Amino acid sequence: MADVDKVIDSFSGMITREQAARLAGDGVGEPSSVTDRKRETLSGIDVAGLIDFMNHSVQKDPVAVESLQAYVYRIFNPVSYAKAGKAGIRRTIVVGAEGNTVKANLFDRAAEFIDTNAFERGDMVLLKDLILNPITGELGSVQSTLISRVKPSAGVVTDFMSLKEGARNIDVVGRLMEIGPIRHVGRIDRAGQIAVADCTVTDSKYSLPVSLWGSSALATAGMSVNSTVKIEFCSVRSKNGRMELYANDLSRVFSSPLLDWRLRK
Repeated sequence: MADVDKVIDSFSGMITREQAARLAGDGVGEPSSVTDRKRETLSGIDVAGLIDFMNHSVQKDPVAVESLQAYVYRIFNPVSYAKAGKAGIRRTIVVGAEGNTVKANLFDRAAEFIDTNAFERGDMVLLKDLILNPITGELGSVQSTLISRVKPSAGVVTDFMSLKEGARNIDVVGRLMEIGPIRHVGRIDRAGQIAVADCTVTDSKYSLPVSLWGSSALATAGMSVNSTVKIEFCSVRSKNGRMELYANDLSRVFSSPLLDWRLRK
């Protein structure tokens, strides 16, 4: 039983107890360490190749993905999790291109690494040491997971005059002028409350109000005025006759001095 628990921990909880039991040998004389047991390994693969593998493989146990190069299609805000008395953070990223994507769940160190190194939507990245769950079709990080940037993203809006009302799914970088407190309001569509925060960003010439909801509002905790902020997958709408940016749980909000180069004209 202890070996099974160790295997589950080594996969950051991304596998079932049944899968872990098979990898641990299930107590019938097979190797008890996941690293001692031979299993299918994928290396030097791209998203299309990974999807093709899943479509044609009958593999049921987790598969090691030694290296995967792909564009970052989406990055979500981190969320807290607790499992077996352990607290941590989980972040979901989506790699690939429209209609050809794979979800990757990053835990703890790998999840934190995304913001501390200012990875952005649209970056070409190289991911090493992931685990593919063939049943769910999702990737997961382990303790040795590494992420590196091959090429930075393009198409980031830094000139607010170029923004048009109704624009959707855009990425905007600006400097924080004001940060409002996080408050909670009742949900319209279901029971419970949702976090809301308002802030103002500038491109050094023009300023825009930003309405943040859900995890995007919570992401402002700890941010400071004059820091550079990026809002990914946001939209532009009109409120009281003025344009404003809108971001929610489907968006991502983070600040980093590593983004300062985006604002240099």
